[in-house]
Amino acid sequence: MRVAWEIRTVSPGPRPVALAIGVFDGVHIGHRAVLGAARDRARAAGGEAWVLTFEPHPLEVLRPPEAPPAILSLEGKLRRFADLGLDGCVVQPFTPDFAALDPAAFVRRILDSFGRLCAIAVGESWRFGQAAAGDVATLRQLVRTAGTDVIAVPPVRVEGRVVSSTMIRHAIQSGDLATAARWLGEWFSFDGVVVAGRAVGRRIGIPTANLEPPRRRVRPPDGVYAAWVHARGALHPAAGYIGTRPTFADSNETVIELHLLDSDLSLYGERIEVDWVARIRGDQTFPDAQALRRQIDDDIRRIRTVLGETTPPAPRGPTPGGVDTGPTASYTDRPVA
Repeated sequence: MRVAWEIRTVSPGPRPVALAIGVFDGVHIGHRAVLGAARDRARAAGGEAWVLTFEPHPLEVLRPPEAPPAILSLEGKLRRFADLGLDGCVVQPFTPDFAALDPAAFVRRILDSFGRLCAIAVGESWRFGQAAAGDVATLRQLVRTAGTDVIAVPPVRVEGRVVSSTMIRHAIQSGDLATAARWLGEWFSFDGVVVAGRAVGRRIGIPTANLEPPRRRVRPPDGVYAAWVHARGALHPAAGYIGTRPTFADSNETVIELHLLDSDLSLYGERIEVDWVARIRGDQTFPDAQALRRQIDDDIRRIRTVLGETTPPAPRGPTPGGVDTGPTASYTDRPVA
């Protein structure tokens, strides 16, 4: 999958393009319906499927106090776009100037960049342009002379409820990871770099990889979790911990620790991804390290049972497979505002 870092830098090639547009935070099953509609139209037309997304979330620019914590990092979104079979992605910096484009100027910029745009796929309630003045009817009117179809994809419902990023955030924050997984279409995950810790786990015989807490990301509540760790292209069952280690009272900062159950890999400095499967218990304070160790042993037995009852995900590598960011824009050092 090719990545462009601004609409006006797109080079899609001579074939027709079907374009999905949206923030796609979480790339949940509703988002996948929109992305799939663009992919299927592109395949039917013998063309390419592209997606236009925005970084940062528009609310971070328009109404910062209301901006939600992200479900996925940009890297995570790119990985999923590639895995869903998209040929290209435009990561458009969402700036005040970009937000000021009226609907006609926004659409003109897209049409000027994609030479043969056969279709645009959006959610049926999608709005765009300055003050969200444009809707699907506006979009159809603006692209009519270009011969571009507009595919308005209805929301996906699960048990009668419309799947949304807001619902998924609430499920994650409440620790209901099974519900979040149903709406996401996969386990909730986040990636990060393994950093140096205080070696507390190693002192009690439970060595851990300490994950740098992701910034501006939604997180499950503090506690102990059954987890899958993706590292070095392999999958590892793990006990995950999110909390402040109250037993040791060495800091009030939140830490994220992963204990690989069947491996003694040293992952310091490496980027890993963690799938959070189930909350085993909340954070607790224990009278001493020995009592904590006994509880952890019990936690690990429960975690093995939980993971044994789940279907393991396919191992994921350290960067999105198939993502080609081009010679001037690297995957990790991207020119995004």
